[in-house]
Amino acid sequence: MELREFLSGIRFRHILPESSQPVVTLPYPYVNQYPQNILMEMDNAILPAEEQPLRDRVLSVWHVPRLSSFLNGAIVNYAVSRMKTGLAYVHAGNYNSYLLHPFHLLAGMSGQPGRVCIGVDDFTRFGHSPDPFLLYFNSVKSDHHRFYDMDPKDYFSRVHDVPIGCYMFDGLPDYDGQMEGLKQAEPFFAEGCTILAADTNWPEKRQAVLDFVRRQPWNYEILLDVQTNGNCHPTYWNGLMVVQKTI
Repeated sequence: MELREFLSGIRFRHILPESSQPVVTLPYPYVNQYPQNILMEMDNAILPAEEQPLRDRVLSVWHVPRLSSFLNGAIVNYAVSRMKTGLAYVHAGNYNSYLLHPFHLLAGMSGQPGRVCIGVDDFTRFGHSPDPFLLYFNSVKSDHHRFYDMDPKDYFSRVHDVPIGCYMFDGLPDYDGQMEGLKQAEPFFAEGCTILAADTNWPEKRQAVLDFVRRQPWNYEILLDVQTNGNCHPTYWNGLMVVQKTI
């Protein structure tokens, strides 16, 4: 099933994205201290394809620090699984995002040992060691999975040389950072590349994605643009957009 079909076929049993839902406040970063949370989120989301394999893959990395939902992880994993051979999934961050929540990178890697998956984040800039993150990364990685401890802008200008089939940028909740995160990777987007943007409940991040698409409307199509009733929502968390490069 193509990603477009998959996204349009997602349904919910109980809680809709617009539903008001009390959220348990957990220590930051959000760590799954309550096992029933994943059961509730999996039961609520009806996936139109590969439901059990996706559940298994996301569940295998559910223990890592995260600021996301089961459904968002399943969408990332499905998008990566649909990449053409020779393309890469790249997840980049610019504010110590992997120290805080490596979930989106590991959700894309889980169960995909033959896919090229690349993580980029700048621990050095913030004076932190990548070792805590690498414990999670090394528990999932294969020979096709790589991590670079450097600024994403420097990485794309000096290191990256693989066409991108799936891209996600986790940056600060501001317009300029999100736009820069998209533009720096754009030269490597392959035809059909999937671009995911989380936290699009925040108007600055959502507007940056919309403006990025509007610059070249013949080049990109929005497959999903959903906002939730609030942050930490058990459907699409704090909003999610999925864009596809059409040519």
